[in-house]
Amino acid sequence: MREEFEGLAGTAVDKEWRGAVGNPTRLLIDSARAADFVVTGSHEGASVSNVHRSIDFGSLVLQAGRPMLVASTGVR
Repeated sequence: MREEFEGLAGTAVDKEWRGAVGNPTRLLIDSARAADFVVTGSHEGASVSNVHRSIDFGSLVLQAGRPMLVASTGVR
């Protein structure tokens, strides 16, 4: 996934890859606070049965402390 991210982002923009193991909501909130702006996908269709693969979207939005753009699913 990291290689795909770096390939898509290219060298035209400053970027930073962050990867960690733990509570995904907490990790995203902490990472968001290091950013100027957060772009995320919609939580529609996300697996909520596995707490290690899902986030509390409301907590992310309310606690990130940064402006967010939420991209809708299925839009091209």
